[in-house]
Amino acid sequence: MAHKIIWLPQAEMDFAETLQYLMENFGQSVSIRFKDKVEKQLDIISNNPKINPIYFWKRNIRRSVVVKQIS
Repeated sequence: MAHKIIWLPQAEMDFAETLQYLMENFGQSVSIRFKDKVEKQLDIISNNPKINPIYFWKRNIRRSVVVKQIS
């Protein structure tokens, strides 16, 4: 069963800004590849929510690095 992933407003804004930065500085293909990698990782997380290490244990928040240069 796939779990729902909830994006915080700040995370949505950061993601949009990152895509814009990649588009302006590296071109559309890099921006699209990054977006595709994020979507693939979100699909993996939604099916296996405990696959990544705990980042903030008090709230059971986990962290996943998609591209180490952007983390």
